[in-house]
Amino acid sequence: MIGILAKIAALLAQENIPILAISTYNTDYILVKKENEMKAMSKLAGSGYKVLTGDPYGDYFLNRSVQDIMTEFGEQRDEWE
Repeated sequence: MIGILAKIAALLAQENIPILAISTYNTDYILVKKENEMKAMSKLAGSGYKVLTGDPYGDYFLNRSVQDIMTEFGEQRDEWE
């Protein structure tokens, strides 16, 4: 891999997040498992990438650490169960 896809893959590898990369003529797609979604988006946003999720919470990940997001997610998960 070269370019931006290699940089993103390396960032996610640092967090032990496996990916499925799909490249097309116009763009690259990086797929992660649902259980790694928040951690991956936080890592990318924290590294300066703009995270587009198609969901209203996309900007939530800006300026937050992985640990803060995972703590908050754990608290919410406990409330949901």
